[in-house]
Amino acid sequence: MIKCKLLGIDLDGTLLSTFKHISRTDMKSLKEYQTLGGNFVLCTGRSINSTFNYSRLIDNKMNTAQKFIIACCGSYIMNLTNSTVKEYFIPDTVVRKIHNYVLTTNGKIALWAYTKESIDTNSVLVTKHVFNNIIKIFKSSKLVPLVETIEDLSSYKLNVLGVSPTRLKTAYDWLVANVGNDVDISYSHRRLIEITPKGVNKKTALEYVAKQLKIPQTQVAYVGDSNNDAPALKWAPLSIAIGPNKKLIEVAKYHIRNRKNCVTAAINKYVKDEALQISLVASDLDGTLFDKNTTIIPSTLHLIERFINEKNGFFAIASGRNLADVLLVLDEIETNKTDNLFAITCNGAAVYDIANKKCIFSKTIDSPVVKEIIDLFNNMFANKQEKFLEVFAHYEESMIFNRQPLNSYVINREEQTNFYKKYSPQIIERYWAPRNAQQLADEVIANEKILKILITVQNQDERARMIAALDKFKDRVTICSSSGFNIEINALHVSKGSALEILCHYLAIDPKTTIAVGDNFNDIPMLELSPYSATMLATHEKVKKAAHYVFDVPSGEIVGTAIEKIAFNKNNE
Repeated sequence: MIKCKLLGIDLDGTLLSTFKHISRTDMKSLKEYQTLGGNFVLCTGRSINSTFNYSRLIDNKMNTAQKFIIACCGSYIMNLTNSTVKEYFIPDTVVRKIHNYVLTTNGKIALWAYTKESIDTNSVLVTKHVFNNIIKIFKSSKLVPLVETIEDLSSYKLNVLGVSPTRLKTAYDWLVANVGNDVDISYSHRRLIEITPKGVNKKTALEYVAKQLKIPQTQVAYVGDSNNDAPALKWAPLSIAIGPNKKLIEVAKYHIRNRKNCVTAAINKYVKDEALQISLVASDLDGTLFDKNTTIIPSTLHLIERFINEKNGFFAIASGRNLADVLLVLDEIETNKTDNLFAITCNGAAVYDIANKKCIFSKTIDSPVVKEIIDLFNNMFANKQEKFLEVFAHYEESMIFNRQPLNSYVINREEQTNFYKKYSPQIIERYWAPRNAQQLADEVIANEKILKILITVQNQDERARMIAALDKFKDRVTICSSSGFNIEINALHVSKGSALEILCHYLAIDPKTTIAVGDNFNDIPMLELSPYSATMLATHEKVKKAAHYVFDVPSGEIVGTAIEKIAFNKNNE
């Protein structure tokens, strides 16, 4: 596996030779880069048709398929997989204003426009009486002077050209003064000024593609040689400037002077670096680490132990459950490196250092809020059939690590027992102390710190009604869910993601070197935090959207799969 999963590549002056060819050497390097798990995207100022032709040429020679192309300096982005397009235009009024200015230069300056109507061809529109100058500069037979025949001149990009650099500088100054608020203007060559829609460039396009591919900015590389590459070079953490352009050398992380096979040099020297070192794996419990029988399968347990023992990696269970449950699971991991085991419990309300029997962090719900929510539950559900409420209390560390069993309390114990008989029979009779609502208020809330409230309502209409009623607490608590029949309530700003950040800070490790694995809505914050997060194909679309890897495996296998493919770099895709 490689660190950089997305490589943006400029065409002219970078991937293309002087004669506009792509070398066999660069083709081979791109193929190897894809084999290692990388995605590359052509990112050019060229026309849409020209960019697509080069993309098709590469795919034919490499027997592969690119996923995106970026043309017109970012104004046109095409998803080649499903043919969807994202596009931006310079308004017709602005194009005509520039066109009219060019006419006043008496043929000293030319205008070359990439309009909507030139999308399917390489033809462009130029001011008629400077047509011969354009031909001389670019030696193209596909330039046609058709400005007068087009009703809508809205354009993806404009090129303003001049044989004299002095006259071109005058044009540049005029453009900045008269349309600078409407468009972005930059030199890409001493004879060429490029004009794009305001705020649109190769950087914004590359950022869009990265998000579509679920690749974080930390895993993006870019290689280019022109001024229009500067925004992308500044944005990409791994950036390589090609050629002698001093401005680009200043903003890029690396520099390659020789243009010949420069893409190969960039890939071999900088992009195809050492395998990523993962420092911590954080896993959800139910539906993720546990299989359908609420057990850890041997192969997953073996890979966790290998990760800890061979790579000195940290492992944390990040669960909505209480610590007593999590400790029993951590007991199954056989390792001498007990200092490497941690627990995030109650959806991030508490974080524990297991070996040192220490609570690193905890955040409880204000007692008046807990009482209000309990009263709301009782008022809404006088008939509590198929409904129960549970609170998770925060004990002193000495009680917890001595396996004190009772750190959660339940209203309607009978309903809870019936529920777990159906959904998780293994954990019946474990840790609950039954209470009625008054006992919960008088004996628990008055004396305990509450980390989490769990409400279970199996009827979906009634559950929706409860969620709506809880809306008035949204400025005081965090509300999420880990299944289709529960509601989980924590203190404000508590989540598995915030807890994982706290744990990383405690261990002095970068969150960018973590793997987070989960399957449900309460896992989304930590899946979004980790650039190597993983979930299963069968999970909800919102969960898959938050994860960076989606593996077609069942619960119980996802953690082992993520460790094997990401941390151990085994045939990762």
